[in-house]
This record gives sequence, structure tokens and C-alpha cells, in this order.
Amino acid sequence: MATAKVPTPSVRPNGFHVKRGGDPFYSSAAWRALRRRALVIAGHHCAWCGADVRARGASRVDHIRPRREAPALSLVLANLRVLCTVCDARRHAEKGQGVAGHALRKVDADGLPTSALHHWNRRQP
Repeated sequence: MATAKVPTPSVRPNGFHVKRGGDPFYSSAAWRALRRRALVIAGHHCAWCGADVRARGASRVDHIRPRREAPALSLVLANLRVLCTVCDARRHAEKGQGVAGHALRKVDADGLPTSALHHWNRRQP
């Protein structure tokens, strides 16, 4: 009887897991070094809202001009900005639903949900 092979996650030498099928550019030493430099220059704060992004998984280093449009700027510091996960979701509406599964068109200019059904907008009994 054959047993099912359980896939094991890929692990970088620094202990972080690598997403299978991810873009190898984001695993390159050049990108990781430039990303760290962008975070330090930004003081680990979101360029849009000022949120502290020091916590693990809280930061995104965003290409101002996307790599697919300007590949020559992929490793240019001036083409990068630090965003928190919420602002990154707003920036990349084309990637899907946005913050916490809510469509981006259902938030106001401050990023607050406009739906009366959202738990923030429900009146307490």
C-alpha cells in the first residue's frame, strides 16, 4: 500500500519559510538587503499612515512603480516605500478583497467600513 507523501516546507538558512511558487526575486540577497535598508530609512513606519511596522509580518516594502511596469527600478531604493499591511492592501486593490476580506470599495477615505453590517458599525443593545 502506497503512503501519501507529505510535503515539507522549504526553509531559508535564516529559518524563514519560503512560499512555494513565490517569485524568487523576493528571496534574493539583493532584495532582502535593499528591503532592510528601506525599513531602516523609513524608521520602520508606514509611509502613508505612520503606523509602526516593526512587528513580524507588519511591513511591506512596496515598489512605487511596479516591477512588471519598470523592471529596471526593481532594486532602486528611490522606487521603494514602506507600507503597513492595511495600506498595502489599499494600494493593491487588484490583488483581491483588501483588508480582512472586505472589498476595498466598501471603505471610506479613512479606511473605515461603510457597511451597516460591519461589526464596527453595529449599534450596541
